Amino acid sequence: MGDQRKVSREELEKAVGQDQPDFQDCDLSGLDLCGADLKGFNLSRATLRGANLSGADLKEAYLLQADLTEADLREADLEGAILWEANLSRANLEGARVELPNLGASILTGATMPDGTVHD
Repeated sequence: MGDQRKVSREELEKAVGQDQPDFQDCDLSGLDLCGADLKGFNLSRATLRGANLSGADLKEAYLLQADLTEADLREADLEGAILWEANLSRANLEGARVELPNLGASILTGATMPDGTVHD
C-alpha cells in the first residue's frame, strides 16, 4: 500500500455533495475527520489507520477492505455502509450506528463494539 495517494481533509471536504466521491486506494491515515460528512464516499481499500472519525457521517460509504486499524469511530453513523473485509483491529466503535451484517468477514480483533464490549 506504499503507492497510495495521501489525501487531506480539505480535499475530502471539496468532494462533499458529489455523486459517490471516489477516494479508494488513498491514504487518510491519522487524519482528524471528526464530524466529517463522508456520506456515500468510496473509501474501498483506503488506509485510515488511526484516523479520528468520531461523529462522522459515513452513511452508505464503501469501506470494502479498508484499513481502519485503531481508528476512532465513536458515535459515527455507518448506517448502510459496506465494511466487508475491512480491518477494524483495535478500532473504537462505541456508540456507532452500524449494521452488523455489513461487517461481514471484517477483522475485529480488539475492537470496541458499539455496545462498549471488546471483541476477541
